[in-house]
Parts: sequence; C-alpha cells; structure tokens
Amino acid sequence: VFVIIDDAGVSDTQFTNPDSPIRTPVLLDIAQNEGVVLTDFYVHPTCTPTRAALMTGLYAHNTGLVFPLMGKPPATLPVGIPTLPELLKQAGHGYATHMVGKWHLGHSKRAVLPTSRGFDTFFGLHGYTFDHYRKSSESCIDLWRGTEQVPQSAINVTEHATELFTKEAIHVIRKHRADNVDRPLFLYLAYSAPHDPLQADREYMDMCSHIRHRTRRTFCAMMRQLDTNIGRVRDTLKDAGMWDDTLFVFTSD
Repeated sequence: VFVIIDDAGVSDTQFTNPDSPIRTPVLLDIAQNEGVVLTDFYVHPTCTPTRAALMTGLYAHNTGLVFPLMGKPPATLPVGIPTLPELLKQAGHGYATHMVGKWHLGHSKRAVLPTSRGFDTFFGLHGYTFDHYRKSSESCIDLWRGTEQVPQSAINVTEHATELFTKEAIHVIRKHRADNVDRPLFLYLAYSAPHDPLQADREYMDMCSHIRHRTRRTFCAMMRQLDTNIGRVRDTLKDAGMWDDTLFVFTSD
C-alpha cells in the first residue's frame, strides 16, 4: 500500500518535526512503533515529476516530465516505459493493482490513463487539483471511475475528497480480501490534499484552532483530516488480517 499526499513539506508531520503545530498522531504512531523513518529520502519538487519517477523508477528528466502538467496537456508518461503496476502484474508476481486518487501523468488519450498503464481499477482525478468538495477544476468535473467521468448528479458536494478516497480505498481492501485471498494487492492511494484549494471539514478546523493564521490553520486541518483517514486505512488492513503482511509506505510529493 503506497500512500502519497500532495504538497506537504518535510516539517509538516510530527514524526519529522516534533515541534510542528500540526499534529499527526496516526503517522507518528506508525513511524515510532511500527515503521522505519527514511531520513535521506527525496522527491522531485512538484507533482508530475515525482509521480513519474515513482511509476517508472526513473528520474523525471528521463521520462520527459520535468514540469507539472497543467490544463489539458498533450504530454504524458511515455507508453514505452514500463510502470510499477505493469511490472507487478507480470507472471511470477500476479498482483491485483488498484489506484485511488490523483493521477497527474497525462490524460490526453485513453492509452495513457491509469487503467491502460497497469491498474486494474481507478477512481480519482486526472489533473493537478480540483475543488475538494465539488470535485471540479476549471468548471469541469474531474472525477473518474475507470475511464468514465462521474456524473454531476452522483457527486456529494458536502463530502471532502479525502473522505471519499478513503472510503474507496477501504472498499478496495475489503473486496480484495473477500475475492483474492491468495493474490497479493498493490494499492496506490494518492490523496489530492493538502494541495490547494485549502479546504477542510469543520471538525478538523476546530482541531487547529491554536494556529492563528487562517491559511496555515486550514492547511493544518487538511493534514489532520489526512492523518485520521490514513488511520482508517491502517485499521481496515488490520481488521482484514492483512497489516502484518503489508508494506505500507507514506510520502508526500
């Protein structure tokens, strides 16, 4: 299970910065009691290059994606470069591969979408960001299941994307446990938060009331919401009896 969040800094979690006003107790617990903290671990400075490197094992300049893709770009992750989920699906590995969340590696044609690049299923956004409640960017709905756009009528505009993507990830885990007992799972959970627009549910805003600056307070709330939901994913893996056999990776882009 690979969890990546969007635009958090190295000092924005408790396990990397104990003095941070942003409290992330779930991530702290995983890091201190069940994990290993990689202190010399680096990503590219923006979304697309980091995700290209993750999917291919190559530096971004070797994929041609050195800048974040914006708007409706023709550029994509080159189809000739194998991706991590494609390799995991090969004979001898046989992984079920699922993606939830932000793709941001091109969407100009069907051949470059997640389900054409190694993922059995996809639920999330193609582009760089969207309104976390309306699931829209530049007046266009950017929420997709497989290759089909989710209709406006099916979107709950009161539900934050962090909650929505967690719900889908939990569904994937439970379904895999029920249907594929002997088949390994690769779940790529790419949250759209805390990338702007800065939006969070009220309960998490209240948790960050100690931060006076509103922008920073909202960012804190998005991190608290992520932390809580990552805990829900962890608890689902434990309830399914999968946690002890799972390599759980957390990073930002």
